[in-house]
Amino acid sequence: MSTRRNIFGAILVVVGLLLLLNSLNILGFTLTEIISHLLPLGLIVLGIWLIVRRRRLDEFHEVHEAPPPPPPGGPSPSSFAQSQAAASAETISQPAGGEQARFSETPHAADPSGRIRYSKFLGDVFVDCNGLNLQNVQVSGGISDVEIKLHGGTLSDGLNRMVVSGFVGDLRLLVPADMEVFIHCSNFVGDIDVLGRTASGLGNNVDAQTAGYSTASQRLYVAANCFVGDIRMMIV
Repeated sequence: MSTRRNIFGAILVVVGLLLLLNSLNILGFTLTEIISHLLPLGLIVLGIWLIVRRRRLDEFHEVHEAPPPPPPGGPSPSSFAQSQAAASAETISQPAGGEQARFSETPHAADPSGRIRYSKFLGDVFVDCNGLNLQNVQVSGGISDVEIKLHGGTLSDGLNRMVVSGFVGDLRLLVPADMEVFIHCSNFVGDIDVLGRTASGLGNNVDAQTAGYSTASQRLYVAANCFVGDIRMMIV
Protein backbone atom coordinates (compact mmCIF):
# COMPACT_ATOMS: atom_id res chain seq x y z
CA MET A 1 0.00 0.00 0.00
CA SER A 2 2.77 2.44 0.96
CA THR A 3 4.54 1.76 -2.36
CA ARG A 4 1.49 2.75 -4.39
CA ARG A 5 0.92 5.87 -2.26
CA ASN A 6 4.54 6.89 -2.86
CA ILE A 7 4.17 6.41 -6.62
CA PHE A 8 0.99 8.42 -6.92
CA GLY A 9 2.30 11.05 -4.51
CA ALA A 10 5.36 11.53 -6.69
CA ILE A 11 3.17 11.82 -9.79
CA LEU A 12 1.00 14.48 -8.16
CA VAL A 13 4.10 16.47 -7.20
CA VAL A 14 5.51 16.25 -10.74
CA VAL A 15 2.20 17.23 -12.35
CA GLY A 16 1.73 20.15 -9.97
CA LEU A 17 5.29 21.35 -10.53
CA LEU A 18 4.94 21.24 -14.31
CA LEU A 19 1.65 23.14 -14.22
CA LEU A 20 3.14 25.76 -11.88
CA LEU A 21 6.19 26.28 -14.07
CA ASN A 22 3.98 26.52 -17.13
CA SER A 23 1.73 29.14 -15.49
CA LEU A 24 4.85 31.19 -14.69
CA ASN A 25 5.96 30.95 -18.34
CA ILE A 26 9.18 29.25 -17.26
CA LEU A 27 8.61 26.25 -19.49
CA GLY A 28 8.50 26.64 -23.24
CA PHE A 29 5.62 24.17 -23.59
CA THR A 30 1.92 24.58 -24.08
CA LEU A 31 -0.58 22.85 -21.84
CA THR A 32 -1.39 20.42 -24.66
CA GLU A 33 2.26 19.47 -24.99
CA ILE A 34 2.54 18.93 -21.25
CA ILE A 35 -0.46 16.62 -21.28
CA SER A 36 0.96 14.68 -24.22
CA HIS A 37 4.13 14.10 -22.20
CA LEU A 38 2.24 13.13 -19.06
CA LEU A 39 0.17 10.47 -20.81
CA PRO A 40 3.12 8.08 -21.36
CA LEU A 41 4.20 8.75 -17.79
CA GLY A 42 0.73 7.78 -16.58
CA LEU A 43 0.90 4.51 -18.54
CA ILE A 44 4.28 3.72 -16.96
CA VAL A 45 2.89 4.37 -13.49
CA LEU A 46 -0.13 2.17 -14.20
CA GLY A 47 2.18 -0.64 -15.33
CA ILE A 48 4.28 -0.33 -12.17
CA TRP A 49 1.13 -0.38 -10.06
CA LEU A 50 -0.13 -3.56 -11.77
CA ILE A 51 3.22 -5.28 -11.13
CA VAL A 52 3.20 -4.27 -7.46
CA ARG A 53 -0.43 -5.35 -7.12
CA ARG A 54 0.30 -8.78 -8.60
CA ARG A 55 3.20 -9.33 -6.20
CA ARG A 56 0.98 -8.38 -3.28
CA LEU A 57 -1.71 -10.82 -4.41
CA ASP A 58 0.83 -13.64 -4.69
CA GLU A 59 2.10 -12.89 -1.17
CA PHE A 60 -1.48 -12.76 0.12
CA HIS A 61 -2.31 -16.22 -1.22
CA GLU A 62 0.95 -17.65 0.16
CA VAL A 63 0.16 -16.33 3.66
CA HIS A 64 -3.53 -17.30 3.63
CA GLU A 65 -3.31 -20.86 2.38
CA ALA A 66 -5.78 -23.40 3.78
CA PRO A 67 -4.87 -24.29 7.41
CA PRO A 68 -3.64 -27.81 8.22
CA PRO A 69 -6.07 -30.32 9.79
CA PRO A 70 -6.25 -30.43 13.61
CA PRO A 71 -3.78 -32.80 15.30
CA PRO A 72 -5.01 -36.15 16.66
CA GLY A 73 -6.60 -35.76 20.06
CA GLY A 74 -6.86 -31.99 19.57
CA PRO A 75 -9.98 -29.85 19.51
CA SER A 76 -13.10 -30.94 17.64
CA PRO A 77 -13.28 -30.07 13.92
CA SER A 78 -16.00 -27.46 14.49
CA SER A 79 -14.15 -25.60 17.27
CA PHE A 80 -10.90 -25.86 15.33
CA ALA A 81 -12.55 -24.36 12.21
CA GLN A 82 -14.04 -21.53 14.27
CA SER A 83 -10.67 -20.67 15.82
CA GLN A 84 -9.01 -20.74 12.39
CA ALA A 85 -11.69 -18.46 10.92
CA ALA A 86 -11.27 -15.99 13.77
CA ALA A 87 -7.49 -16.03 13.35
CA SER A 88 -7.86 -15.56 9.59
CA ALA A 89 -10.17 -12.57 10.03
CA GLU A 90 -7.73 -10.97 12.47
CA THR A 91 -4.76 -11.60 10.17
CA ILE A 92 -6.47 -10.21 7.07
CA SER A 93 -7.56 -7.04 8.82
CA GLN A 94 -4.02 -6.29 9.99
CA PRO A 95 -1.64 -4.40 7.69
CA ALA A 96 1.44 -6.11 6.31
CA GLY A 97 5.02 -5.03 6.86
CA GLY A 98 4.86 -4.52 10.61
CA GLU A 99 2.67 -1.42 10.43
CA GLN A 100 0.50 -0.40 13.38
CA ALA A 101 -3.03 -1.74 13.69
CA ARG A 102 -5.57 0.34 11.80
CA PHE A 103 -8.48 2.22 13.29
CA SER A 104 -11.89 2.31 11.71
CA GLU A 105 -12.88 5.44 9.82
CA THR A 106 -15.40 7.81 11.38
CA PRO A 107 -18.60 8.19 9.32
CA HIS A 108 -19.85 11.55 8.13
CA ALA A 109 -23.02 12.89 9.69
CA ALA A 110 -26.02 10.98 8.38
CA ASP A 111 -27.93 12.84 5.66
CA PRO A 112 -31.74 13.34 5.78
CA SER A 113 -32.28 9.93 4.16
CA GLY A 114 -30.41 8.25 7.01
CA ARG A 115 -27.51 7.14 4.82
CA ILE A 116 -24.20 6.57 6.62
CA ARG A 117 -21.23 7.69 4.53
CA TYR A 118 -17.49 7.03 4.72
CA SER A 119 -15.19 8.65 2.17
CA LYS A 120 -11.53 9.51 1.63
CA PHE A 121 -9.70 10.58 -1.51
CA LEU A 122 -6.10 9.73 -0.52
CA GLY A 123 -5.11 7.02 1.93
CA ASP A 124 -6.46 3.59 2.75
CA VAL A 125 -9.97 3.22 4.13
CA PHE A 126 -10.79 0.65 6.83
CA VAL A 127 -14.36 0.37 8.15
CA ASP A 128 -15.17 -1.85 11.12
CA CYS A 129 -18.95 -2.40 11.11
CA ASN A 130 -19.15 -3.70 14.68
CA GLY A 131 -22.32 -2.19 16.17
CA LEU A 132 -23.23 -0.43 12.91
CA ASN A 133 -26.69 -0.67 11.37
CA LEU A 134 -26.12 -1.74 7.76
CA GLN A 135 -29.46 -0.51 6.46
CA ASN A 136 -27.99 2.19 4.16
CA VAL A 137 -24.20 2.50 4.11
CA GLN A 138 -21.95 4.08 1.49
CA VAL A 139 -18.13 3.75 1.47
CA SER A 140 -15.95 5.44 -1.15
CA GLY A 141 -12.24 5.82 -1.76
CA GLY A 142 -10.25 7.75 -4.35
CA ILE A 143 -6.65 6.59 -4.61
CA SER A 144 -6.84 4.08 -1.80
CA ASP A 145 -7.54 0.52 -0.77
CA VAL A 146 -10.91 0.00 0.89
CA GLU A 147 -11.47 -2.80 3.40
CA ILE A 148 -14.78 -3.38 5.19
CA LYS A 149 -15.17 -5.83 8.06
CA LEU A 150 -18.88 -6.67 8.39
CA HIS A 151 -18.55 -8.67 11.61
CA GLY A 152 -20.78 -7.28 14.34
CA GLY A 153 -22.89 -5.23 11.93
CA THR A 154 -26.66 -5.42 12.40
CA LEU A 155 -29.23 -5.95 9.66
CA SER A 156 -32.76 -4.56 9.69
CA ASP A 157 -35.64 -6.75 8.58
CA GLY A 158 -35.87 -7.09 4.81
CA LEU A 159 -33.31 -5.71 2.36
CA ASN A 160 -30.29 -3.71 3.53
CA ARG A 161 -28.06 -1.88 1.04
CA MET A 162 -24.38 -1.03 0.95
CA VAL A 163 -22.50 0.79 -1.85
CA VAL A 164 -18.70 0.50 -2.02
CA SER A 165 -16.75 2.40 -4.66
CA GLY A 166 -13.20 3.41 -5.52
CA PHE A 167 -11.18 4.93 -8.33
CA VAL A 168 -7.71 3.34 -8.01
CA GLY A 169 -7.25 0.68 -5.35
CA ASP A 170 -8.51 -2.68 -4.14
CA LEU A 171 -11.88 -3.30 -2.50
CA ARG A 172 -12.11 -6.08 0.12
CA LEU A 173 -15.12 -7.19 2.13
CA LEU A 174 -14.85 -9.58 5.08
CA VAL A 175 -18.21 -11.27 5.72
CA PRO A 176 -19.24 -13.43 8.71
CA ALA A 177 -20.51 -16.90 7.89
CA ASP A 178 -23.99 -16.22 9.30
CA MET A 179 -24.71 -13.15 7.13
CA GLU A 180 -26.71 -13.58 3.90
CA VAL A 181 -25.25 -11.38 1.16
CA PHE A 182 -25.77 -10.64 -2.53
CA ILE A 183 -22.95 -8.75 -4.26
CA HIS A 184 -22.87 -7.03 -7.63
CA CYS A 185 -19.38 -5.88 -8.55
CA SER A 186 -17.67 -4.33 -11.55
CA ASN A 187 -14.28 -2.90 -12.44
CA PHE A 188 -12.53 -1.69 -15.57
CA VAL A 189 -9.06 -3.13 -14.89
CA GLY A 190 -8.32 -5.83 -12.31
CA ASP A 191 -9.51 -9.10 -10.84
CA ILE A 192 -12.77 -10.06 -9.14
CA ASP A 193 -13.05 -12.95 -6.67
CA VAL A 194 -16.33 -13.13 -4.74
CA LEU A 195 -18.00 -16.19 -3.21
CA GLY A 196 -16.24 -18.55 -5.62
CA ARG A 197 -16.95 -16.54 -8.77
CA THR A 198 -14.00 -14.93 -10.53
CA ALA A 199 -13.21 -12.63 -13.44
CA SER A 200 -10.03 -10.98 -14.69
CA GLY A 201 -8.87 -8.48 -17.29
CA LEU A 202 -10.90 -5.55 -18.62
CA GLY A 203 -14.55 -4.63 -18.10
CA ASN A 204 -15.53 -7.23 -15.49
CA ASN A 205 -19.02 -7.72 -14.03
CA VAL A 206 -19.81 -10.43 -11.48
CA ASP A 207 -22.91 -11.22 -9.40
CA ALA A 208 -22.83 -13.70 -6.54
CA GLN A 209 -24.86 -14.54 -3.44
CA THR A 210 -24.73 -16.76 -0.37
CA ALA A 211 -26.82 -19.92 -0.29
CA GLY A 212 -29.60 -18.64 1.97
CA TYR A 213 -29.89 -15.11 0.60
CA SER A 214 -33.18 -15.57 -1.30
CA THR A 215 -35.13 -16.82 1.71
CA ALA A 216 -33.46 -14.81 4.49
CA SER A 217 -35.62 -12.37 6.47
CA GLN A 218 -32.57 -10.11 6.88
CA ARG A 219 -30.20 -9.78 3.95
CA LEU A 220 -27.56 -7.41 2.61
CA TYR A 221 -27.20 -6.21 -0.99
CA VAL A 222 -23.72 -4.87 -1.83
CA ALA A 223 -22.84 -2.91 -4.96
CA ALA A 224 -19.04 -2.72 -5.32
CA ASN A 225 -17.29 -0.98 -8.19
CA CYS A 226 -13.93 0.56 -8.98
CA PHE A 227 -12.04 1.79 -12.02
CA VAL A 228 -8.63 0.15 -11.48
CA GLY A 229 -8.28 -2.44 -8.74
CA ASP A 230 -9.31 -5.84 -7.44
CA ILE A 231 -12.61 -6.67 -5.74
CA ARG A 232 -12.70 -9.52 -3.23
CA MET A 233 -15.27 -10.85 -0.78
CA MET A 234 -14.20 -13.43 1.78
CA ILE A 235 -16.26 -15.42 4.28
CA VAL A 236 -14.24 -15.39 7.51
